Amino acid sequence: EGDELVWKRKNIGVTYQAKVSAKGIITSDGKVFKTPSGAARHYCNNSINGWLVWKVVRLNRKLNQIIQSVE
Repeated sequence: EGDELVWKRKNIGVTYQAKVSAKGIITSDGKVFKTPSGAARHYCNNSINGWLVWKVVRLNRKLNQIIQSVE
């Protein structure tokens, strides 16, 4: 449906995956979030800026980089 997202947490050796859809960000375990930060918080149980951690696989760029290039 939409772009695949990936968040590689090299410090703990874990990679998270999600997908963009019309409903929001869908994590690999099927949970839906309205924001990238909500999806990131789901995985780390902490406040985090999802725009800085999620990367769009197709573009190999983080969400914040994509937004900045459009502005």
